[in-house]
This record gives sequence, C-alpha cells and structure tokens, in this order.
Amino acid sequence: MVDILAKLSVDNQDKDLVYSLLLVLSGMLMDEKGKECIVENIRIIISVVRETALQCFVAMSSFPHSKVYRMRPQVLQAAIKALDDKKRAVRQEAVRCRQTWQSSFA
Repeated sequence: MVDILAKLSVDNQDKDLVYSLLLVLSGMLMDEKGKECIVENIRIIISVVRETALQCFVAMSSFPHSKVYRMRPQVLQAAIKALDDKKRAVRQEAVRCRQTWQSSFA
C-alpha cells in the first residue's frame, strides 16, 4: 500500500484510488500491526496525506455556499500554512486551494 501511495503522490491521476487508499490507511492506524508498517514509511505517508487534505478542501469548495462558507477562514488558514511546506506538490495544492476558496466566496 505504501508503494502505491508513493507512486500516486508523484503521478496523481486517479484521485478516487488515493482516497480509497487513505481510508485503508485510517484502518491501519487503528490496528497495532498496521501501525508498525506505517512507522516504517511515515515520511511518504505524511506527505501524501497533506497533499490529499488540500485536494479535499478544493473539492469541498463546490458544496453549497450555506454549508461551507463558515469554514472558509479555517480552510484559508490551513492553505496559507501549507504554502511553506517543504514538498513542492503540497505547496502547489496549497496555492490551488487558496485560490479556489478565495475566488469561490469573494
């Protein structure tokens, strides 16, 4: 699973697969044996999770205004923090997220 996440973090064409793998990851975090595997590959996993979280924020910007507008300041704050991330892919997603949330609700 970690190898697949690493490949998808480089070439992220299939977002549904990434989201499915993240669900599996959350299950692994609840299991003691799963935690051992995660600890061995923590750097890759954290990078993919940061990038995917920003992608989720972008996707949520299309939800009804009345449901997501009140979360705008928190999403923008998270995106601004991610602009300083060491990974370029995370910074790129942060820019996209920030632009989307600023323009969607302006």
